[in-house]
Amino acid sequence: AVLDVALRTGYIEKEDIQTLNEWRKDPAHWDAGK
Repeated sequence: AVLDVALRTGYIEKEDIQTLNEWRKDPAHWDAGK
């Protein structure tokens, strides 16, 4: 739900959603360089 609002308000781009979903699975071990 938060991602939907962020997307609608322009806070994030559609391309960012996949990255955010990956991060949400395991934020402690997420690697931005993937």
